[in-house]
Amino acid sequence: MGKDKEAIKRIKIIEHNYQLGIRDSIRKWILMAKKSGAKYFLGGPIGCGAFDNNPGKIARFFAQEFINYGGKNMKYVFCAFKGELDTNFPIFKMAFDDAWDKYESMCHK
Repeated sequence: MGKDKEAIKRIKIIEHNYQLGIRDSIRKWILMAKKSGAKYFLGGPIGCGAFDNNPGKIARFFAQEFINYGGKNMKYVFCAFKGELDTNFPIFKMAFDDAWDKYESMCHK
């Protein structure tokens, strides 16, 4: 049983580091776009097909990083393949709506 617990712990550490890497990549993309003066940022369900990333997690990462680093001077544009619009767009919309609500409530306190 001890080996199972160690394996689970290692898997959780790997998952955590993987998620930090995704967030870091998203943040860098947003900061590059902002630095170049872009008015729009195209993003979407990165890695949700080939790498089997969870669209809900990716959406939350994009929303949080975009609000923290994109600011209100840049607009987020959701981009996906035709079949993904039906499934992933509502997930991303909900993540951004939730994140903006939290952001705005923090600003008004």
